[in-house]
Amino acid sequence: MPFHMGAFVAAAQSGLGVVPVSLKGARSVLRDGSWWPRRGEIEVAIHEPGCAIDAGWDGLIRLRDLARRVISAGCGEPLRDA
Repeated sequence: MPFHMGAFVAAAQSGLGVVPVSLKGARSVLRDGSWWPRRGEIEVAIHEPGCAIDAGWDGLIRLRDLARRVISAGCGEPLRDA
């Protein structure tokens, strides 16, 4: 699913960073179309915060794209088009 921009706008307006969090192994524990989790391990990685250089739309897009790349790498999954 695509990222919504609200968190990035709020972070830029408040001068705070966005902290990306990755869940590795979640797809094998909770498979698509199923409400029942399977046994398995999920690794949670909390990454370094990213901050918008400017609060303009281009800065927000760069922050969003940075968060997507970091989360994708942390999950061990390829980055998909949003």
